[in-house]
Amino acid sequence: MTEEPELTRTVRLRLISQAAPPKEYDNRPTEFGLKDRKRHLHRGLELPDGSVQFDLEIQFNQTDAREPHRFRGRFVLGKSDEQFIGLIWNFSDTSTTIRGQKIRLDTLTWQMIDKVTGSNPGILQTTIVPIMQKTATVPVEWTAVSASDLQLPPPRSSAPLKHV
Repeated sequence: MTEEPELTRTVRLRLISQAAPPKEYDNRPTEFGLKDRKRHLHRGLELPDGSVQFDLEIQFNQTDAREPHRFRGRFVLGKSDEQFIGLIWNFSDTSTTIRGQKIRLDTLTWQMIDKVTGSNPGILQTTIVPIMQKTATVPVEWTAVSASDLQLPPPRSSAPLKHV
């Protein structure tokens, strides 16, 4: 039996936190963002309705649809069987975490990924409850959004804020 070559695809994700946490907590400044593997915090795009949008890319490897997903990328955290994306609310002056949320990647299916990486590329989008309401692992439902329906923000710097 011949082994199938590994297939790698880049998947675009959009996380929308329903509300940003306060910019001050216990009379100290705070910051909210997406954590990368180097423990840097990346701010999202604050929208007029108070929500915060985070756009990112991850790579997906799979040799067989029956095998576990293998994700890679600067925002992919955790062990291979428990990979997630992390949203963090920190004190700005010490990088001490106030609250965090894990968005598990095992909720992404091969069919979802195929839908947004095929001939009509798009993104997988999810809305997340505010970090003030729920922490730890948060349940999410992904929706495929086609490229023709996308309203992308203008390019912005992806330079990190600092270590967290």
